[in-house]
Parts: sequence; structure tokens; C-alpha cells
Amino acid sequence: MLAEAAQSVADGNFDVTIGRSDVDADFTRLETAFADMAARLDHSDRVRKRLLADLAHELRTPVSTLAAYVDGIEDGVVPTDPSSWSVMRDQLERLRRLSCDLADVSAADEHALVLDRRTENLDDIVCSATAAAGPRFADRGVELTTALPPQPVTAEVDRQRIEQILANLLENALRHTPTGGSVKVTLAREGDHLTVSVTDTGDGIPADQLESVFDRFHRGDRSDGSGLGLTIARSLALAHGGNLTARRNEQPLGSTLVLTVPMGLRQLP
Repeated sequence: MLAEAAQSVADGNFDVTIGRSDVDADFTRLETAFADMAARLDHSDRVRKRLLADLAHELRTPVSTLAAYVDGIEDGVVPTDPSSWSVMRDQLERLRRLSCDLADVSAADEHALVLDRRTENLDDIVCSATAAAGPRFADRGVELTTALPPQPVTAEVDRQRIEQILANLLENALRHTPTGGSVKVTLAREGDHLTVSVTDTGDGIPADQLESVFDRFHRGDRSDGSGLGLTIARSLALAHGGNLTARRNEQPLGSTLVLTVPMGLRQLP
């Protein structure tokens, strides 16, 4: 049975079932280890096929746009003015961002995200993230405010990864908040966890999409981003032993994304 399963895996078919022969303890451990390896290979193969299908869909728009502009310039139909260069530069930036995001989400799918966890002041991280996003909010006419606890709070986290999460949450909030609206970032301590809530006054996440917004290439997202920002953010939160959830607000209308991280060292399997 084990020999047949090994041949099947060698032929590229990882979806195999291995029965237990109960010959002896060592052979049983071998069968168990082989079954685990085959399951991991099958999972990796499915992830690869899913990523390729999603990637083909996401690449289609920027590549088609670039091709149309290049052909138009060559034919003399599209002028080589600042507007044309701006459009092409935006599409190239979209492709660059997509490639970076794909690397992160692929690592998350393979449970290969690496964290450099140290004792960090979450107040500083929140302030750093909001300061970096501030100019973009000002340009859009969206108010960005923070609410911090009276005393500084610390946690065992990877600072760069937490800043990456907050950058994605702030970008998402800005994208869905109209001019004149506001976004508030709130840091709070709840027991042995810290929460960072990003609340916007946009049109709110539909109730039936509160979980699916974290799916890769979520189709309900009207953004011009890669469609992977919230997927990566949740994967990083889970890698810290925390979570990232969404809720819809009614008064005033909008959405809140809540990042939860443990104050001590904790990591999900």
C-alpha cells in the first residue's frame, strides 16, 4: 500500500490515501509521516493552481492597458503627453505592488511567514503608521485621528509586520471614505490582548461580506489595489497569534477593522 502511494506521489498525484498496516511501531510512524508529507504536497499544489488562476485574472487589466497605450503611441493615436505616461506608470506600479503582495500571500498560504518578534511600544507603531499615511489623507480631504490609552502599552510583535498591517488597513479605509469623511485609529488594552481599531465613515461593508473581504482578490472590493491587502493583513495577525475581523457600523455608517494581538508570545499552529 505504501509503495503504491509513493509511486502515485512520484507521478505527481498527491491526493493519496494510506491505510495503516500495523506491522510495527516504526513502520506505522513511517506511514504517518508519508501521509502528512503527501497531504502537504497536495495542499501546496492546490495553492499553486489557485494562485496561478487568480494571478492570470489580476494581470489581465494592467497588461491590457499598457499594451493598448503602447500600440496607440506607436500608431500615433495616443499622444505621448504627461497624462499617457501617468497612466502607464500607474499600471506599472500596480504590477509591482501585485508582485510584492503575491510573495507575502504565498508565504502565508505555506505557513512560511517569518516574524522578528521583540518587545515593542504599540503607541509608537500606531503613531508611525498614521504619520506615514497622513499626507495621503490630507490630499483626499479625509480626517485622520488617533485615540491612545493613557499609559503606553507594549507587546511581543514584529514591528515591521504590524506596521504593514496598519498600512493596509489605513489604505483600505482611505479608499472607501469619501472626501469630507473621517478615519479614526483606536488603540486599547483588553485583558491580555491589545486591539487596534480602524473606523471609517465610508459606505460600510455589506453584512454578507464581513468575512469574504479577507479572501484573496475579493471581488466586492472596488479598489485599484492588488486585492490582497486585507488577506495579507489577516495572515500576519494570525501569525502573531491574534486575529483581524471586520464589522459594519450603522450610526454613523461605515466600517471598522479590528486587529487583535496578544501582549505575550503566542503563535497559532
